[in-house]
Amino acid sequence: MKTPRELAVREDPKLKALWKKLVARVHAYEKESAEQWDVEWETVGAILDHSPPLYAFGGHRNAAEFLKKELGVEERVGRAYVRVARHATPEDEIAFGIWKLDAIIGFLEATHSPLAGGVAIAFAKVKIGGKRAVDLSIPAIKAATKSALAGKKSQPKTAFRDALARTFAKHGELAHVAVHEANGKTSFHGVPNAALRTFAEIVLETKLPR
Repeated sequence: MKTPRELAVREDPKLKALWKKLVARVHAYEKESAEQWDVEWETVGAILDHSPPLYAFGGHRNAAEFLKKELGVEERVGRAYVRVARHATPEDEIAFGIWKLDAIIGFLEATHSPLAGGVAIAFAKVKIGGKRAVDLSIPAIKAATKSALAGKKSQPKTAFRDALARTFAKHGELAHVAVHEANGKTSFHGVPNAALRTFAEIVLETKLPR
């Protein structure tokens, strides 16, 4: 059952208008040039990450339903497209392919930290094992990612970061927020302005270590 606040949000005429504007842009750029593919999937990301998610105004129950019905893709594929559109240029997408770029982003996140939305990556300069990542096969990149993640397990845990990152991952509009913990301090990068209220509420509600 919806709360009065949730019902009020669902009836917000400005958010309804924004949904209609963005979903129209998504469909306007479908199956067009590489530049327009970028616009299409960056716009999909804006719909997914808005607080509240704008797909609700189209009658979709969740991100998976929105991506399947409006764009004909599974959620895993749709989120990969959004991730690549945010971090790659159309030229990189043509030269190296969407799935190799997605694998490289996964490697960078495993070896560094989650990337804030919109951060451009110089893919041709990324190195894995001394070799250009773009020259490696996707299985080789994923193997390096798996190895990097395995190495992280042996490192001291960052309890506050881990607790907050797990909670953010459950909320589409905050899933790309980077959380850093070091020397007794926790910092955040990439919190969308539109999701600041949700961000604050989630931080306060997260069960943190004592």
